[in-house]
Amino acid sequence: MQRRAPFAIFLAVAISQYAACRNFNDDRPHAISEEQAGTMGFSGADGGGGTHTTASSTAGEAGQTVSAAGGQGGGSPVEGEAGSGSANANGGVPSSTDSVGPDEGFGGAEEVLVPSCAFGAGANPIDFTTPSALSVNLLQGGGPYEIFATQPTSNLMAYRWYDTYSTTWFSWNCFDLVPHPARVAATNLLGNLFPEVYVTTKLGSMFVRRFYSTSSGWGEWEPLQLPTSRSMLSDVAVVGSPSRILFLYVIDGGAILVRHRVSAEPFSAYGPWHRLGAPFQAKRICGAVGIDQIQNIAALSSDGSVFVSKQNAASPDAAFSDFEPLGLPSQTTFDELQCGYLADGTIVLFGLGGGAIWSRTLGTSSEWTEESGNSPYIQTFSVGSRPGSNSTVFAADASNAIWSHLDGSEEWDAIIDPQ
Repeated sequence: MQRRAPFAIFLAVAISQYAACRNFNDDRPHAISEEQAGTMGFSGADGGGGTHTTASSTAGEAGQTVSAAGGQGGGSPVEGEAGSGSANANGGVPSSTDSVGPDEGFGGAEEVLVPSCAFGAGANPIDFTTPSALSVNLLQGGGPYEIFATQPTSNLMAYRWYDTYSTTWFSWNCFDLVPHPARVAATNLLGNLFPEVYVTTKLGSMFVRRFYSTSSGWGEWEPLQLPTSRSMLSDVAVVGSPSRILFLYVIDGGAILVRHRVSAEPFSAYGPWHRLGAPFQAKRICGAVGIDQIQNIAALSSDGSVFVSKQNAASPDAAFSDFEPLGLPSQTTFDELQCGYLADGTIVLFGLGGGAIWSRTLGTSSEWTEESGNSPYIQTFSVGSRPGSNSTVFAADASNAIWSHLDGSEEWDAIIDPQ
């Protein structure tokens, strides 16, 4: 009984706090394994609640061994863990029979249902005041934009979106519980534009949530296998549309690793992890794809410097070049780094330093330029991109208010909660 009491208290607090959370398309309780609950911050996972399941599932994972195949960035092989070996029959969508093995970190552990958002036919706002990290993508129909945010202190993910019919922004809504979410990266799949959201936790794990169809809506949060049993992720970046194949980048103990889906099919399995040969300790990373379908990445080092690398050819398995320093604005170092696009597809880098956003195009001789105008003092930011338009910066200021700014314009517009 003593072991169950903390979890019972957690349940009561979580249910009362999030009972008003709503989503549109899913009425299923969400499961986190006992092992995850115990190690990722949910206390008392062995008792309380009284509802358990035993099926542990995740999206199709192919060949998880970490290596430097193809000379990716000049890296060297590191120890990896065996994966499930193939995608499942339904293209990576989890089913009751898709389980990762006992050596993969999630298989075999009893799952404990934890309180998630309450689901219904409408959208009810929640009290969300302190976004820690932001990420932006398009709505599943291709309209702009949808903002995702983490709040590690409450185990909460939140999101809000722009309603093109009323031309207003919805308030923050619940996007379900994740144990101490830290960094978040959202994207859209090329072809169907369905969104996917990746999130790391404060203890270095990673989860993904996918929009499967207009009828099924959002699936559950699914754990993703880490590069090794000792991995401790500190950042994540994902490159979807306009890339033909989804690329996933992570920072693991200061090292940069990459993997991609094995085909252009939505929800296809992931290939193996590869370590890129970065000669520095990385703390932030972003990625983008050029008009030529070559992957480009930019990384922020622990001292606030920027380094860039790109693939040597327009092939998913092409090696990445050595990282090169890009230089910084005078007397400025960066705390955050994001990638975006101009309307013609040129890649743009955005950096946050001293409360201001700076930008420059990649692959040109341009210099860093401050995104000025009536800019607030910015704490964290992300970038949303859509075809035929410059990227839009979304930022949280010191009071946690959200602002939007179209790259190249002078205006910063406050996103006002509906009355």
